[in-house]
This record gives sequence, structure tokens and C-alpha cells, in this order.
Amino acid sequence: MGGDSPTSQEDTEEEEPVSEGAATISKLLAMQVTPTAELASVAARAGLGDFVTRAIAWPKLLALDMTRADTSAGLFQGRATALNQRERNQVELDVRRSHWMPPSRDAGANELLSRVIRGVLASHPGECRYYQGLHDIAAVLVLVCGESASAVLDRLVVGHLRDAVRGNGLDQVLKTLQLLPHLIAVADPELHAAVFPQTSRSAFGSLKNASSVSGASPDEETKTSDTASSDDSDDFVLLTVADFTDMDTVGTCHFAVPWFLTWFAHSLNDLQKVSRLFDVFLSNDPLMPLYVS
Repeated sequence: MGGDSPTSQEDTEEEEPVSEGAATISKLLAMQVTPTAELASVAARAGLGDFVTRAIAWPKLLALDMTRADTSAGLFQGRATALNQRERNQVELDVRRSHWMPPSRDAGANELLSRVIRGVLASHPGECRYYQGLHDIAAVLVLVCGESASAVLDRLVVGHLRDAVRGNGLDQVLKTLQLLPHLIAVADPELHAAVFPQTSRSAFGSLKNASSVSGASPDEETKTSDTASSDDSDDFVLLTVADFTDMDTVGTCHFAVPWFLTWFAHSLNDLQKVSRLFDVFLSNDPLMPLYVS
């Protein structure tokens, strides 16, 4: 991967400034039973601030109890040798290429990353398969969460990342990414027109400006004008099932595959920035990386 060397946790001289939500986060994490929804709201909106807080909060955002025996790092890593040889070989190849933990820099961390991935996948034989890019997510988890990384990754492969680890290639991921052109068309019709060929554009772009189509009655135009003047936010377009009839003809978004599969951990080099994105993704619906894309 080109560009500057990645900024790891150890290299980060300054962490994010203490946010206004820091006191709230500390209070939530100190509770005997963490209010996950409230923690997720703060984490997504303001971020978790520093790596120490994230190491505690990320497992809690996934409703993990790290005091339970079935979340121990040793349990997962003890299963690492059970992963089939073909997947094991691919994991080893990708881990050696990791821009987060190059073997030349820290061979021990590189081997730990491999064991974490193999141990988690071996915990779900026949259900979860390795895909290229999973090592990028796992590397961030290892750097931030340490001993909790295996349990967090285990929860992700049966939750947020379940479509990617099914073992059916990129089929399901590409189907999900078919939503991206439509989202772009609604949010920014001009950008959509510039990116996608005319033969593969979404019809949603025209829906965004439907109120300005000639033929609208004066009353409707006045109503639209009044609404626009009283609300500075973008127009909301209500979509129906019929609006998705052109899904198969809209251009695919292969350029977004690494973003979606690695939660931007393959494209960015700064651990602080990637971790801030993880704050958002762990706090939201599994499709949130699509909206960020």
C-alpha cells in the first residue's frame, strides 16, 4: 500500500482533545450495567476520544462481558490451529502484508494478529470464512483493544460483518453496494451525474428535484417555496419499493469495496482517524460504512 507509514497507537504523540462527552462516557463506563444505547449515541456523535477508553468501550458497544470465560483471548487463540490449511495460508499471506503490523517492525504483533483471526474463524467452522481485508479490521482491533480483540472480532463476524464472511465471494457485498449510487443520487444529484454514465444512473436524482418539474401547480410551487425558506435542511425524498426497479441497471461501485469490507482501515494510515470511524460503525447499523462511503 502506497503512501506514508501508518500511524499506530504507539506512534500517536497526541490523541484527540478531550471531548465535551468525556465525562459522560466515563460515567457510563463506570456503571455496573452499561446503558449501551446511550453509550453508542455519545460514541457516534462525539467519539470516544482516546485508545484507553476505546479498549473498554468497544466491547461494551457490542454487549460483550469481558469477565466471562468465553470471551478470553486464550480460548480463541487456542483454536487457531484448527483453521483449515487453505484459509490459514491466506491469512498468513495477508497478515505479512499488513500495513498496520509489518513483520519487519514487530514480528510478535504480526503473529498475534494471525492467531486472533485464525482463532475467531475456527470458532465458527462452516459459517465464517476469511476474506481479504478482514485482517485490516482485526489489526485495528488488536492495536486498540489488546486482549479483547478476539472477542470483539468474534462478535463482528456474526453481526456487522456477517455478509462478508459467508464465503460466497463478493456477491452479497456487491448487492449491498448497489444502494450506494441511489444514496448519492438523493444526496447530491450533480455528483451522481458526474460519476455514473447516463445509461446506468439512478432515477433518484430526478426525484430530488421533482418539485421543480414544469407542470406543478402554483399552489404546490408556493408550498415548496415556503417549506424551503423555513427549513435549511436538504429535501427529504420518500422512496417506495417501485423506486428500486432499476437496481440492476445502476452502475456498480467496485471502488467502494475496500472501504466497505475493511471499514476504511485499508485506505487510511492514521490509527486515530480509523478508530474514530470505528466508534461510529460499532455504534450503528451494519450498513453505516455504506453511508460513510
